[in-house]
Amino acid sequence: MFLLKFLFYFSISFILLCIPIKHATVFDYLHEFVAPVTQPLFESVRDKTEAGFEESKRIGLKLFSNARPKKQDSVRLKKSSIKKESTNNNHSIHENEYTVEEEDLLKKVLENAY
Repeated sequence: MFLLKFLFYFSISFILLCIPIKHATVFDYLHEFVAPVTQPLFESVRDKTEAGFEESKRIGLKLFSNARPKKQDSVRLKKSSIKKESTNNNHSIHENEYTVEEEDLLKKVLENAY
């Protein structure tokens, strides 16, 4: 329903603005009358819009330039792994922490698990 009303009123206004009077349309006469006010208004809106785009572009560039790290990480060696001595030392540390009773309980739990 809205679309039908819109099309109806648009058609009526278009027909009225296209009526020729003295070799010019009603729209041309309205444009001459309103142009001194609308031209500065449109220029002001265009300037504000361009300034807004430039400001948002500047902020976007600043945001993304701060997101990149200044120093790039690099791997100097082609091979990297944990040293085996350090992993073996960790196991030997934990072996001495259990009491005899705790070791027996752990053995029973492991035997029951299999």
